Amino acid sequence: MWKKIIECEFWGPILHKARNIELARMSYHEWLEFIVEQLLPEKKDIVVLDSSCNLDGLQRIMRAKYFGYNTLKVIYLTRDSRGVVYSASKKGYGRGLKDGYSRHSVLRNAISWTLRNKKIIRYIESIKKNIQVAHVHYEDLSEKPDIVLRRLQHFLGVKVIGLDPNWRTAKHHTYAGNARLRSQDSSVIRERLEWRTKLTPLEMMTIEAITGGLNRTLMKKFSEKFH
Repeated sequence: MWKKIIECEFWGPILHKARNIELARMSYHEWLEFIVEQLLPEKKDIVVLDSSCNLDGLQRIMRAKYFGYNTLKVIYLTRDSRGVVYSASKKGYGRGLKDGYSRHSVLRNAISWTLRNKKIIRYIESIKKNIQVAHVHYEDLSEKPDIVLRRLQHFLGVKVIGLDPNWRTAKHHTYAGNARLRSQDSSVIRERLEWRTKLTPLEMMTIEAITGGLNRTLMKKFSEKFH
């Protein structure tokens, strides 16, 4: 059952306390600090999860004032570059404008994947003395989700339960994320491998030429750099 966030028994009281605060004008740092300040009196040990899918979220957290008295743990999730590029390009492969939308080409997405991951790696290297990092492969998570989740739960210092088969019916207080996972008929985790048959030989060669070296480094099962 879905509720408005203000009606949630967990978030509702916190937001009521914020009625006199101009939430719309809060910066990311101010919002995080406000949330942590509300949670700390209630629990001695809390885990705040920010599921940002880009480097900006990590950089903002590193600049937040509360970082000084919290342990910051980073989960770096990577996927075979060919799967990423195909997923980002499958609606057009650079055919230009179609139905009002601009389709990114394989070339552009391959370059974007490389630059983005190099930037993330450089930043992690620059702050690695202040954080803990777990490098997770999409392929491993898809193939053996229970094992990978147990490793991550241990890494985060939370109760190790693996993959709860009844997670869809459990009580959640998440106000963002992928709601579709809780509404669709199946929640089975499986790897998407369409790229293996739907990328053309030329597209494969293009992706390999641009992403190949870095992709092979990140695809190592146990990376000493980030494990």
